[in-house]
Amino acid sequence: MSSHMNNSNHSDSQDMDSSSGESSDEEITGTDSQSCDKSMSSLDLQFTAEDNRALAEINRNKLSSAPLHLNYPLRRNLRPEQRAEALSDGLVIKKGKFSREEDAILKKNWHQFCDDFPVDTPHLYLGFFTYTRETDQHELRAAREVVKASELNLRLARGLADRTIAQVYQRARKKFSGLNRTANLTPEEKQQVYDYHLKGVKKAQIASSLFCTMRTVGHLIRQHFSNTNRVLKKDYWTQEESDRLVSAIRIDMKRNKTNDYSEIDWKEVSKQMGDRSEWQCQRHFRTKVYYVMSNGDMDRLNRCVCTFQTMCRNWYNLKAKVHDYNLKTYPEIVDSLYKRYVGPNDDMEELEEFCKS
Repeated sequence: MSSHMNNSNHSDSQDMDSSSGESSDEEITGTDSQSCDKSMSSLDLQFTAEDNRALAEINRNKLSSAPLHLNYPLRRNLRPEQRAEALSDGLVIKKGKFSREEDAILKKNWHQFCDDFPVDTPHLYLGFFTYTRETDQHELRAAREVVKASELNLRLARGLADRTIAQVYQRARKKFSGLNRTANLTPEEKQQVYDYHLKGVKKAQIASSLFCTMRTVGHLIRQHFSNTNRVLKKDYWTQEESDRLVSAIRIDMKRNKTNDYSEIDWKEVSKQMGDRSEWQCQRHFRTKVYYVMSNGDMDRLNRCVCTFQTMCRNWYNLKAKVHDYNLKTYPEIVDSLYKRYVGPNDDMEELEEFCKS
């Protein structure tokens, strides 16, 4: 084990040092998994006292010492009471998208891990395919031993004191697993996904066979099939389909004894339609059909017009007008927008308190 840990790849570290803070999903996903291309076939799963001393030397000055990481070292998301406790202790938990600077720090930490340890299967180190039969159990055990011995979570989180271990872990899974995404799959591979799905193969097995994430498999299935496994229609809605949708919605609302559009069971409506997905039915209802069904009731219209997706889109368009919005926190963005469109007044402090809460 000690000989493996002493063999570091200096070319990777040079590439890492020469890279700037400019990082993108394509750069990291495509190159970093290759930088970890080392053999772990001879990895000894039993760590001796000498190995432990070597590990301590390797990990020196490479582990995060941030209180947020030491107090909450697990990969799972913080529970509400844990988050409240952390905030009461004065710890800062940053939310939202990772900035370019944060991605650059995470990339550097991952490169250092690849330099110090033999990493041939990065997806196993990041928790993919751990429960599928196709996964080599020896490689899986070896990866788990290295993750534990190297304290990978604290390594990746070093320099990201305001991010939880769970946030860092999820970001690393997206960036460094080396797995295929939807855009990387050929038409033949996508057809394999459809065929496997119709045969009843589980998503985890499909993802493992095509070396992609379960999210990719689920996305392809939702795009192609309805809830009844019929191939979805992608063309414009006909009047006959719109009438069927209205009828299905009314039947569902009558069965659930409700007049509130927000309580519609879209999964059941999709089944009634047959060849339209939940998302297609919901979108067509909110853009076309609700005008017919509301009968001029503006209160009901207003409740269903401003959907969560609409709010997200409008908020993105609004915050994009703030310079360097991706580097600012939510209160800072609101502050900039307020000053730009409203101007300073006595209510500003109250608004800031609301944003922080």
